[in-house]
Amino acid sequence: MSAVPSFIQSAFDGGEPGEGRHLPGLCGMVERWILDTSEYPNPSLAKCAALSFVGKLCDRKVAGPVSNNVTLLFLIAIALTGIGKQKPLQAPKVLLGALGGEHADMLGAGDFQSVQGIEALVTLKPNSLNVVDEFGTVLSRLMAEGNTHSNSITSQLNPIWGNGWIVLPMSVRAHSKELTPVIAPMPAIFGASTPMEFYEALGKNAVGGGFINRLLCFQAGPKPLFTEPTADPLDPPAALMRGIREVVRWIGPEEKPQGAVLHPAKRLSWGPGAFDLWRALVNLMAVFDGLSPSEVDLRQRVAEQALRVATVIAAGRMSATVDRADIMWGTQIAEASLAFVQDGLEKYGPSLDDRRVVCNEIEEFTRARGFVSDRDVYRKWRRRQRFGNNLVDSALDTLEKQGLIKKGEHKPWNGGPASRGWLWVGC
Repeated sequence: MSAVPSFIQSAFDGGEPGEGRHLPGLCGMVERWILDTSEYPNPSLAKCAALSFVGKLCDRKVAGPVSNNVTLLFLIAIALTGIGKQKPLQAPKVLLGALGGEHADMLGAGDFQSVQGIEALVTLKPNSLNVVDEFGTVLSRLMAEGNTHSNSITSQLNPIWGNGWIVLPMSVRAHSKELTPVIAPMPAIFGASTPMEFYEALGKNAVGGGFINRLLCFQAGPKPLFTEPTADPLDPPAALMRGIREVVRWIGPEEKPQGAVLHPAKRLSWGPGAFDLWRALVNLMAVFDGLSPSEVDLRQRVAEQALRVATVIAAGRMSATVDRADIMWGTQIAEASLAFVQDGLEKYGPSLDDRRVVCNEIEEFTRARGFVSDRDVYRKWRRRQRFGNNLVDSALDTLEKQGLIKKGEHKPWNGGPASRGWLWVGC
């Protein structure tokens, strides 16, 4: 650690994960600043935001110790409404803007409208951080049945996540005039969603198709008591910015592509005992006895997620090696994500299946007629709505967010008062 400047040496003293512990190195510095800026400080959300920022400093520059593994992360913060996610969501944007130059240009999209939009983003900004609030709603819209421009949204993101340091051919479409390959695109995602919206958007194809196991999920704890912030969320402290710039300088500039390959500027190796620890996780995730097919699918990338997180943490310590403590942090985060997703699918899965059925029925009914009155909705589907489950209301809300229906009125052709209800506006 002699390369670490003395004025931030203490901030880079990281250890093994534990209750109430901050992430090591620069990740921990960013995490603590986010907590200090928050009225409702949530450690899980702060860790998620810190990894998104430091990960972006590493993308397209830092390679880990296993086959030059990349650091690209698709991070999702799962939190109930009002939990206090705004400060964590804005922090990476504030820090990239404060760095200026190429880093300010890494700020990407706040929404994904279509596959073509992602292709355009990857082509224009191959190294971006896309902070997407209401990620579950966005995903729901993109995966909505009948949205032909978005059906392959996961098939677009999946190969990007695993592409690595080589060229990624873009999809060939009938109306395309030319094919623009992109070398080593790394559009990181930092999204936030409520649990129901997130799991509602994920159908069986997202599990079996390998999309959900590419997402690293952080579940927020209970809403804490109000705390008076002690730091300015729009003005990062000088010590933090000095630490960030030291890490950026240590990582070095991005290399120029050679042919179809982008070579990493910094390659990390294994520290003592770290590989054995990671290999044990690989072997553990390969034990499938007694597991369902969906459980097997969810475990497929836990070890790789842990390795990517560990590489980011090590680079944030300005360490040439990924050490045991880095792997322990990565393992804890990746295994926690697996547990969160398994619990979420189990908790929300059955009710979401019912909601999808009602959604489909209301969608087909409204599409065929162009309009359905509030009276007809509740008359036709009221038996599905038991006390407390709000099944019909939730289905209507989902269809409205997907842009398929909207509130409106309909006047009968033979006169009479207008009926209030829902107009079909989808394709």
